[in-house]
Amino acid sequence: AWDPPGDPPEAAEPPQEPLFPALAEAVQLLQEKERFKEREKEKHHVQLVMYRRLALLRWIHGLQQKVLEQQDRLQESFDTILDNRKELIRCMQHGAPCPAAAPSP
Repeated sequence: AWDPPGDPPEAAEPPQEPLFPALAEAVQLLQEKERFKEREKEKHHVQLVMYRRLALLRWIHGLQQKVLEQQDRLQESFDTILDNRKELIRCMQHGAPCPAAAPSP
């Protein structure tokens, strides 16, 4: 049958009582899953930051080692230059012929 335009349509009956607790439980379960996912995402982010920090610290330590090795090589070269200079000055002061340059160790 046809309802005249002025009449409001009949309201749908509310769902039966057992549906509401099931729906509320489903919503609660979804919310718990979302919270769990957020916590896991935060844990993952913290682990990623810690891993990056550790990698950066290791990289810095490696650079420090390289700098120390380079400093040692430079100091050794400088010491050799100074030793050769002293020997040259000593030879020039005594008028003695300078020995042939020995290969550095």
